[in-house]
Amino acid sequence: MVSIKTALASFAILLTGISDAVADEASQDVWTECRETNSCSITYDHLATQDTDPFLFLGKVMDHEHPRWRRYRKAIRRHADVRDCLLRSEENKEVPNLTLIDWQAMGSGEVIEVCLFRIFSSLETPAAAMQWLEIQGMQNVVLNVRSEVVRQNWTTC
Repeated sequence: MVSIKTALASFAILLTGISDAVADEASQDVWTECRETNSCSITYDHLATQDTDPFLFLGKVMDHEHPRWRRYRKAIRRHADVRDCLLRSEENKEVPNLTLIDWQAMGSGEVIEVCLFRIFSSLETPAAAMQWLEIQGMQNVVLNVRSEVVRQNWTTC
């Protein structure tokens, strides 16, 4: 769904800065071939859930006491596990492919934010997050780590 990918791009810009450098045609998108066959994959640390990695908003746990709880509660409940964000074919696999996100099921910006949080929490490193974004079709991704929370939870590349 194009509008959902556009929303992802908008959200990703909050997490990343896009380089002004223009890559030459040959190296511009190294993931094109595997993306066409859904064969791209990425190594992850664990499968994040609300229990293992509670959804954070501006560094604070999103719970019933958070001022934005009403806005995010449905997305958090329906996507309590990273598997809930993936295509049905991946939901029950022992080792799911986290690049196969179910874009058709992303019905709101809140769902996208929760799912990206689950995926990035599963990946655990900025390098893996950058790779995931590139696999999704974003180019010239540069991660700007600004938040103390991110710095504490992710090791430096």
